[in-house]
Amino acid sequence: MTVGDEVRARGPLGGFTMRSVAGGPLLFIAGGTGFAPIHALIAQQVQFQPSRDMVLVWGMRNASQFYGLDELETLIAQAPGLRLRLVAEEGNLQSALPERTSMVHGTVLDALKLEEDLLVGRDIYAAGPPMLLRGLLADLAKAGVDPARLHVDSFGV
Repeated sequence: MTVGDEVRARGPLGGFTMRSVAGGPLLFIAGGTGFAPIHALIAQQVQFQPSRDMVLVWGMRNASQFYGLDELETLIAQAPGLRLRLVAEEGNLQSALPERTSMVHGTVLDALKLEEDLLVGRDIYAAGPPMLLRGLLADLAKAGVDPARLHVDSFGV
């Protein structure tokens, strides 16, 4: 490009935004880099409703792949209602876990089966790879989760 060239751009086109009634409990589910849009929703809730009951279940194949844990620790310190479940099929975190954080071995779907009460009465926001989301949608349907309470950042599901 050179000075004077014209560039055309369009703004964000996604619709993955907070749609829940204020104050209700939330479950955030992220797989891999699906954490990025989930992080934005959590940060927004921490800013406006830090006491809101919120749980993040975030999965990676290997525990060494988790990123932004210092930012999550900051959010936890600001939000007494926020709890984390970090899920990895392999490895362990080398650092100490922030308070209200636990490590689960397996997949996100495994972790949700261990705590099925997390699905009750919560609006659910999920983002991640299509394979994870397809399995998640099937499991949530079997569990009787109301589709109106489910919000998915879908890129190919």
